[in-house]
Amino acid sequence: MARIRTIKPEFFTSEDVVSLSAFARLLYIALWCEADREGRMRWKPATFKMRYFPADAVDIDGLCAEVVNRGLVRLYGDGYAVIPTFTDHQHVNPRESKSLLPVPEFIDLHASVTRDDASLTHREEGKEGKERKEAPADPGGSSLSQDFDSPASHAPPDPNGSAGPSHAAESDPVKEIFDLGVSILTRSGHPERSARTLIGRLRKLRTDEEAASILVAAKATTDPAAYIVKATQPKPRRVQLC
Repeated sequence: MARIRTIKPEFFTSEDVVSLSAFARLLYIALWCEADREGRMRWKPATFKMRYFPADAVDIDGLCAEVVNRGLVRLYGDGYAVIPTFTDHQHVNPRESKSLLPVPEFIDLHASVTRDDASLTHREEGKEGKERKEAPADPGGSSLSQDFDSPASHAPPDPNGSAGPSHAAESDPVKEIFDLGVSILTRSGHPERSARTLIGRLRKLRTDEEAASILVAAKATTDPAAYIVKATQPKPRRVQLC
């Protein structure tokens, strides 16, 4: 079943793409429509020919070999294929059915969370979130720990004025920022890998305090990714005229 997909302007100048023949490029785009939400599909060259090149005299086996040899598609199992970078470039409709095809043996399940797993996790988190009242955001950026509802944020103050060596040693602002950002973005349908890339860019361009405030604000928007992208735009430099 063909599906609606998107194409970026950068596609036409990608080194991997320009090395393909014209019909192989068209086939690669067609395979996005063939793939499910995880980039997986049944590998049926004859079907691709009839479905995407019905009026063209093309060597479909040769075209398939081109995209496979360039690593744009990887074959696995008994007649299956996957587009390795699919979830990095496609924003799939959350209502699209989950993948029913087997997971490729070369996919690192520990490092990459699928949309199906992420959706289940987020539904569970949402149920827990309804059981407690969300604390208001602190303009100073201290709301980051509140979003995680960490034990340290509820611990009583030390009579001697110390925050407690055990909590201080366990605190990792970078991890908290990444965890919060990935949680916000995957809830809105973005794959974990692209979410981490975007959060990494945010940290490069902003301080940890600024990044935390941006993420908290993005959480309240309808399109967190667009909000974060806008926030990562370089600040304009002031040019002093003589």
